[in-house]
Amino acid sequence: MRKIDEIMDVLRKELLNGHYKPGSKFASEHKLMLRFNASRPTINKVTTQLVAERLLNRGPKGAGTFVAESFPFPIGHLAYLGSINSLYHCRILNGLQMAAFQKNYAVSIFSPGAESINHVLDKIANSDFRGLLVSNIGLIPSTFPLPVVYVDNGYDLGGNVKSSVTCTNYKGAADMAEKILAHGHREILIYTSYGELEISRAERVRGFRDTLEKHGIKNVQKRVFHEVILDLTSIKFMFKKMMKLFPETTAIMVDSDNIANKLLQAKALLMPERKLCITGFGNVEHSCGQIKFPSVEQHPEEIGMQSVNELLNLINDPDYISSGKIEIETELVNMEEMTRP
Repeated sequence: MRKIDEIMDVLRKELLNGHYKPGSKFASEHKLMLRFNASRPTINKVTTQLVAERLLNRGPKGAGTFVAESFPFPIGHLAYLGSINSLYHCRILNGLQMAAFQKNYAVSIFSPGAESINHVLDKIANSDFRGLLVSNIGLIPSTFPLPVVYVDNGYDLGGNVKSSVTCTNYKGAADMAEKILAHGHREILIYTSYGELEISRAERVRGFRDTLEKHGIKNVQKRVFHEVILDLTSIKFMFKKMMKLFPETTAIMVDSDNIANKLLQAKALLMPERKLCITGFGNVEHSCGQIKFPSVEQHPEEIGMQSVNELLNLINDPDYISSGKIEIETELVNMEEMTRP
């Protein structure tokens, strides 16, 4: 985090939490420079931003700054455009709204069908929204007038992509594959149902595949099954197909908890006595009473929070340049559920 952001966070929280009496004189730039070991230009930018957020008021020339008598809410509106159809996305939205509320912003949520996206974008562009958070709808046209952050999409920066926040999808998948191999599995399959817009899911498949190839697993590409799943009937069909082609399979790595759970249901119905290790990605199913299985925790609340922080950086500083694609660290969970061949 940049120095200016660290100082902003501290002072904003203090102001919003009532550490200063409304209407009182705020600390001078000199005192703030000493407190935060910061330069005058940095403190000046911080003060200017707090005034813009209506948390401080400037007095007459030379009189300094004063704590606002009351803080407006919200000081700005942000828009979220994208998926809301799973518990995972609800966790992202929880992180978004927590970070926005902490900084006195409000978030409006839009999740239209594909045919209505351009219409909604036009409405957002011609409103009082300060910025846009986007998830899984593809790239926004470069002519869009507001700052944009891509949420849970691992776009590399460049062109009209100024900021992208996701998790370490590739590393999470590679870590899971390493753990599967360490448990003695060699007959391993990969299952995915990702769409062309879901770059993060493609990264997971690449992490699975590269790790298997590194450890000498043969015909890895043939072990990747990429099919869209509609219901339990279709997953049962795919499960039978996979077992017919690779009857010695002992483990299946899946790029989604939702699909992993469906595979477990299909196995229970078709081969209840079969010993088979199935892993997921997302660590979502544990939250809705489903069976536990090895998975990758993506920390979606943190993805949401950091997405808002990035968007406010773009809003508050037109010269802000992100250091690169932001990736929240993943971790393996429920490893006690992982079985051996």
